[in-house]
Amino acid sequence: MSMKVFASGINFSAVTLSDTTEVNCKAIYVGTGGDIYLASSVGATAVAFLNVSSGTMLPIELKKGTINSTSTTAANLVAINW
Repeated sequence: MSMKVFASGINFSAVTLSDTTEVNCKAIYVGTGGDIYLASSVGATAVAFLNVSSGTMLPIELKKGTINSTSTTAANLVAINW
């Protein structure tokens, strides 16, 4: 399997953690490490990304997904689009 090469991000926004606010992004930058709980849509079962290190860029595309406040311990998250 090959890795997708990223283009430069052109739109950035600070993430406000919420179990109900929709997020659209192509990647998430993790400023302060911890656990991140993501759902593919509002109300969907969240998937845990555990022990994500500070400075990590997660190549996760969300379309109307959520970055849940419930159980997420990582902080200073930035949503990136291009």
